[in-house]
Amino acid sequence: MTENEGKPYKTRGAKVHIELVKAGKEILLKANREGLQYLSEICEGLLDEEYDPRRPPHFHVEPAMNTAEPDSLPLEILLRPDPWIHT
Repeated sequence: MTENEGKPYKTRGAKVHIELVKAGKEILLKANREGLQYLSEICEGLLDEEYDPRRPPHFHVEPAMNTAEPDSLPLEILLRPDPWIHT
């Protein structure tokens, strides 16, 4: 367990910023070390959740939820057993 594990986004010193670049054709994720650790904990936590197709495990990284920097685009991280199937 790291020193910041389990702490909320702002109290751990994490910085995560998501933006569109290259004329909106690419997503750029910028983060400091604490921000990358924060995102990895989110992904690891999703793996521990039981999959329910009616409510798949997911997490919102966005300014409105205080989980990203104020001018960041919102991002949803979604666990899908087969991500290539679109529903």
